[in-house]
Amino acid sequence: MKQKDPNFEKEIQALASKMEDDDYAKAFYAALCNMQWKRVGIDYIYGCSWRYAGGMVASMRYKGEDYLDFYYMLYKKLLLVFGKLIFL
Repeated sequence: MKQKDPNFEKEIQALASKMEDDDYAKAFYAALCNMQWKRVGIDYIYGCSWRYAGGMVASMRYKGEDYLDFYYMLYKKLLLVFGKLIFL
């Protein structure tokens, strides 16, 4: 089993300035959710839950947001894809 990448979160802090853009932050959050990332040439992986990814993105934006601001954003988008709208 591969070990979790100990440097992933520290290295993505370089992207913090891009998180100011709402669309970028939402896309980055969606890319992190329940995925496993592996860098070429390194035997570590990185993955996190929807909740953890939302908290990480929110903390990088410094706008007083928390994980729920992103968690429900993706959930709403998924519901719209299937033609069901629960939250507005």
